[in-house]
Amino acid sequence: MASILENLKILRERTGVGILECKKALNEAANNIEDAIDALRKSGQAKAVKKSTRIAAEGKIAVKSNDDFASIIEVNCETDFVAKDKNFLDFSESLLDLIDNDIDLSNLDNIEIGGKAVSEIKAELVSKVGENIQIRRPLVVTSNDGSKFVSYSHGGRIGVIVEYKGDKNDKIANDVAMQVAAMNPSAISMEDIPKDVVEKEKEIATHKLKDLDTPEEFYERRLNSQVNKVLKAMTLLDQNSIIDPDSKVSSILKENKMEIINFIRYEVGEGIEKKQDNFVEEVMSQVK
Repeated sequence: MASILENLKILRERTGVGILECKKALNEAANNIEDAIDALRKSGQAKAVKKSTRIAAEGKIAVKSNDDFASIIEVNCETDFVAKDKNFLDFSESLLDLIDNDIDLSNLDNIEIGGKAVSEIKAELVSKVGENIQIRRPLVVTSNDGSKFVSYSHGGRIGVIVEYKGDKNDKIANDVAMQVAAMNPSAISMEDIPKDVVEKEKEIATHKLKDLDTPEEFYERRLNSQVNKVLKAMTLLDQNSIIDPDSKVSSILKENKMEIINFIRYEVGEGIEKKQDNFVEEVMSQVK
């Protein structure tokens, strides 16, 4: 028989209910998980038990910043409809406000908002909207040696933080944040691209040149040209500005005496394997 500590972990994952309530339910149910779930459901705390296993790949990226720090968090739900629900949006913003404080982000579920643990508030929201709700990637970054921050949200589905140094110019920094949102660069500069990525692009370019039967005397030059073209498209500084297409991002920053230190880009549902619905199978299952 599993220990009460093991069952406590399972019960929290399945119900989203706070640790104290789970412990109490397990004690009263003699460490029987199913009986504890029934008890929590009867008390109204675990109406959303089975919803926690459903895929939540929609939602919102909440992000904000000031000169000294920036914060970002992803909150997921199952449908775009709930992603626009006021209760869901308010919950997302309350989490963003919460992580601004000096808290242990690894223990976010147990941090309280207005006297209730985040896990309890989430469970209540799940019961209200009828969908699985998940919290992902809470992050707070703070200023380093006088660096400054701007943040940008594109419809709540993409959130960007840009950290920069130099003259304070939130207009240009915000333009860069929009650039990151739109063009999704992999790195700030060519030097920041991992070696394995560079080698992979060289391998691809090599195969292309072989297919084109490139003369040996032009081979090396064409290889480097093709690789650099791809890598430059991946780097922020080498991209043409979406605001001023005739200028490189690097040139605009140089003119304004600014330097990009880092950028962070979140997009809703990144890394989540979405369910692929099969309409035929769904219909057939209904007639069996």
